[in-house]
Amino acid sequence: MMRQKDIKIFQNFYEKSTVSQRFKMCFFKGDEHFSSLENASLKDSYNYGILRDILIENDLDVYCDLLIDYQNNLFDYFETESVVYKLLDEIHGINIKENTYTRLLKFLYENIDSNWGIKINFTNLNGTKIDIRDKEVSNIIFDAFKSLYIRLEMNKRPFTFEQAKEYLEHPGNFQELVEAYDTYYSIGEDDSEYVDSENIPTEVIQYFMDNTLNECMINKEFLEVRSKELESSIEGIKPKSGRKIENIYQGELALDLSYLIRFQRFVLQDEFENIYDMPISVKDLELIYEYFEFWGFENLKIKTSAEKVSRKELKSGYMNVSAWIVKYKNSRGKKFEDIVPNLNEIEINKYRKIVRSEIE
Repeated sequence: MMRQKDIKIFQNFYEKSTVSQRFKMCFFKGDEHFSSLENASLKDSYNYGILRDILIENDLDVYCDLLIDYQNNLFDYFETESVVYKLLDEIHGINIKENTYTRLLKFLYENIDSNWGIKINFTNLNGTKIDIRDKEVSNIIFDAFKSLYIRLEMNKRPFTFEQAKEYLEHPGNFQELVEAYDTYYSIGEDDSEYVDSENIPTEVIQYFMDNTLNECMINKEFLEVRSKELESSIEGIKPKSGRKIENIYQGELALDLSYLIRFQRFVLQDEFENIYDMPISVKDLELIYEYFEFWGFENLKIKTSAEKVSRKELKSGYMNVSAWIVKYKNSRGKKFEDIVPNLNEIEINKYRKIVRSEIE
């Protein structure tokens, strides 16, 4: 235990740091999405007075406005990330479909010259099957499927710079060159005499590349290359499964909140040098649970004022919080690959050492 004199020294030093500095020590990890606490777009669906009362009861009310801004920024980030993941899921689905079509067309293309045609199996919903191997039927299916592939524009790919340059230099594509000039330079289509197809500016070629797709000839080489591209893309964009995105961050948020709650306690004690190792009390977990409950996080039952909270029910809540923190602790080395995962702990531990050196 510290002497009253030492506590007084600590309090004087503690006041030298601002509320915002102490808050960021507990939450900041180098991710710019969460570092900005200004200009938060506050949601009007919350009664922030209730949160302030919860924090006042636990001597944390000085952090109330920062927590409100932080949480609203976090929700804005979730919404943006959700849109991104939804888009990636859609791209993933499109790529799977296009890959299936490409593989099938590649199979038909490679076997269409067979003298006997391709053996085709038809199966209805009842499991009844019929097989056919006929050259004419195979040709009809190949032609129809190839037409569908083209109608869906699956044979269109981005131009390379050299392909775009060669395309625009071709006399038969002069009108498209004029249109590219007109759009980029606003020359007007009547001034086509200023267009030189032998000396096309790089900017015009780049503009054409960015806004036009190349209709590729469907052959063995194209189908092989496209199939490999799609398989690589499918492997690289895997849809998220399971819970909502924000649930991934529950353990991280719970641990950071525990740092804010334990901050002063940690600086005053001598047993632990890393706040990450300092035990979290049941009271701390109950406070974090109330915080999560206020914001309506998933898997938390939002109770009406008329409901009585039994100790058993509350215990279940804080045990959930404890499990989230443990799970996050065990997985965070994998979660953060490009940044230091414990920037906040480094700063808090450093702060404690500075305070202790002042006291000693």
